[in-house]
Amino acid sequence: MMQVITVNISTTYLEAVDNLVARGVYPSRSEAIRVALRDFLQTELEIVEFLLFGPPPEPTFDPGPPPSDLRRGIDDSKLDRAKQHIEAMWAAEVGE
Repeated sequence: MMQVITVNISTTYLEAVDNLVARGVYPSRSEAIRVALRDFLQTELEIVEFLLFGPPPEPTFDPGPPPSDLRRGIDDSKLDRAKQHIEAMWAAEVGE
């Protein structure tokens, strides 16, 4: 079950989310924010696990590349441009 919450974010971040929705990367603001939060929490959990338990054991099999549908059909050049855009927004937000 999903809960409705109120979150205050900067105009810069909201514009970035709206841009992704307008380009069809995500169907809605909510979905974009859910994906971002999921990825953030997964990364944080991995960091905590690494700090508490050390590096994960080496895999015993090669899982291969992730299914292409996880990338939503975005090619690497678009991902690189998006990453650069987000980094620039972050730098502007923190005053770098």
